[in-house]
Amino acid sequence: MRLIKPAVLVLALIVLTTSIGGLLFNWSVSNLTGPLSALMVGLILLRAQFASPNRTFPPNLILVLGIILTLISAATLVLALYRSDVVMALASLPALALLGHVLVRSLRDRRAKAGPAGIPSSR
Repeated sequence: MRLIKPAVLVLALIVLTTSIGGLLFNWSVSNLTGPLSALMVGLILLRAQFASPNRTFPPNLILVLGIILTLISAATLVLALYRSDVVMALASLPALALLGHVLVRSLRDRRAKAGPAGIPSSR
């Protein structure tokens, strides 16, 4: 968990550098900002899941953001495969895997808080 903050910082600097480089110097790596941004937000959401309850996002917000970003990452991966862009596809895979993990963990935590289903109460 200690590596999440430096990883977010490094990803933010990479996204900033590629964005500025794409605008000013016409670098062709600007298509990597989407997958790298999704990976950065996935790390932030993962960190929010492990944070103390008074310093975190609401669980419903994490679930909604996880669903939306997982769909966007999957669409980015499909687009990269359609265009035969290997670099963009390889950059999309970790983001999709991390966001899928965040989504599954959020759903599992939500079910655990709801209690076991199908067990009648003793009343």
